[in-house]
Amino acid sequence: MAQNAVSSAPAPNGARRRRNGVESRRVLIESTLSLLSQGKAPTSVNITALAGLAQPTFYAHFKSVDACVLASAQYVHAKILEHRDFQRGEQADDAVYTPEALERIMARWLDSSRATTPMLDALDRFQHDKTPVGDLVRQTNNDIHTEAAEQLFATAASTGVSREHFEQFDLLARLTIASSRAMSRLVIDGKVDLHAAAKTLARNTGALIYVTAAACGGDTSKLIDDTGWTATGPAR
Repeated sequence: MAQNAVSSAPAPNGARRRRNGVESRRVLIESTLSLLSQGKAPTSVNITALAGLAQPTFYAHFKSVDACVLASAQYVHAKILEHRDFQRGEQADDAVYTPEALERIMARWLDSSRATTPMLDALDRFQHDKTPVGDLVRQTNNDIHTEAAEQLFATAASTGVSREHFEQFDLLARLTIASSRAMSRLVIDGKVDLHAAAKTLARNTGALIYVTAAACGGDTSKLIDDTGWTATGPAR
């Protein structure tokens, strides 16, 4: 009973302030990303107005708007890593990209990207900037592409494709990610059903894996045996 009484006691004032501080920082970052996604230049005035906080609160967390934008990019990068780790765990039972497995993978990706796609879109404007924000945005996108390329290459490994052709799978990954983000926007806007979108992405990605493996000299008959994919979609 004593233990329960301690765990249910109100948090000390200091702890409460720290919790509120963390919440305020998060709201400021999300407000910054929201403004960026709308094509607006964030300022301390419009960030705090959108967040419903006073400007002194902003400067209690960030020395400048640039510092807030960098913190926003760091926040997105951390979210992408969480997204990647979640996908890795969920894909443990879908190691072989059969049509059914790839459709499940795409459905999970689209579902979780409802949150990450708007964040990535908000930071796209910094893609070519030679600044710490630009560096982090490029690193985030590179992490996404590299992870996808490794998974696509692993799927085609049974065809005997050598590692020297990895660049082709990196290009395929970039195409797949771009298509997936575009489809994610349609799902977010309610223009396309998530499962219909997942089915379309899975069919296109599977066919492209087959075509890429064939272009790299792989024995695609093994790919058909292992995954069921052909150049025009599922073989079964």
